[in-house]
Amino acid sequence: MIQGVIGLGTAGCKILKALKEERKDIITYGISFDEEDLKGLDNTILIKTNLKDFKSIYKLRGIAKKQLKNLDFNLSFAFIVSGLGGKVGSSLSPLVCEKFRSKGIPSIFIGMMPFKFEKSKHFLSGRTLEYIRRLCNGIILIDNDELLDLYPNLTLQEAYSLSNRYITSALSLLLDPNKEGWNLRKLFLREGYTLLTLAEEDSLEGSLEEALKKLYSKADIKEIKDILALFKGKISLRDLEEIYSILSNQGEANIFVAYDNKVIKTLLLANGLTKTKFSYYDPLQTLDQIDPDYEYSIGLDEINLSYIE
Repeated sequence: MIQGVIGLGTAGCKILKALKEERKDIITYGISFDEEDLKGLDNTILIKTNLKDFKSIYKLRGIAKKQLKNLDFNLSFAFIVSGLGGKVGSSLSPLVCEKFRSKGIPSIFIGMMPFKFEKSKHFLSGRTLEYIRRLCNGIILIDNDELLDLYPNLTLQEAYSLSNRYITSALSLLLDPNKEGWNLRKLFLREGYTLLTLAEEDSLEGSLEEALKKLYSKADIKEIKDILALFKGKISLRDLEEIYSILSNQGEANIFVAYDNKVIKTLLLANGLTKTKFSYYDPLQTLDQIDPDYEYSIGLDEINLSYIE
């Protein structure tokens, strides 16, 4: 199996750079409108455009579609990583996901959702996410608000750097070429959403319970099919017993445990979700007759709509 990671825009390309420091064996592709994003990456695609085009997602997407038309990633499995809510990620993500779907190649999309204070980005991120859901085999979502809760005094740049670290930790595990890595990847090749949540408490028990608390604030526990718990450092048999004891009380989900020296503290990935808190970013999601591509076709980003609390 030839697997790889495609990073889109500034956020996605930064993840690729962090990943390459850990896993030099992984094939990566960086795609962006900005040449700076692509520096230091092996396989890069610079989409040529001008500043006027950035006024419209519709124009950006049209330009990118033409320039990516003949692109062949030569992969049999792909992770696609991007921020959502901005014009770059929201224009490129559906295009790349659609490329893999049209060729029958399984793909998992990893999306960084906007902060709660970035209200102007919520609607677009919600619409783009709903569109991507129809194209990818699996979706893993990262809530940037967790960084705000954990490290409120960090700068935005420092917060993004930490976000890159824990996304890279999860990706590195899922990209493991052995049988265990493939078995873990298969967990997230299912319909619905996967949430990634993290915690950094002093004790393993406290860290795990805090991560679960955050998880349940974003989704319905009854929907969760599998939970993958990833911990920093090696864990003892007693730790393992405690982990399974806590997780076994959280419903009917299957439990998987792994450890990695590079994880911040505790990461949880929970899959099988039909709705998350991000579903409400798009109030039109329940209207099936709406064309999922409508925001591009009518240039919705050019309409000045005020946010309603």
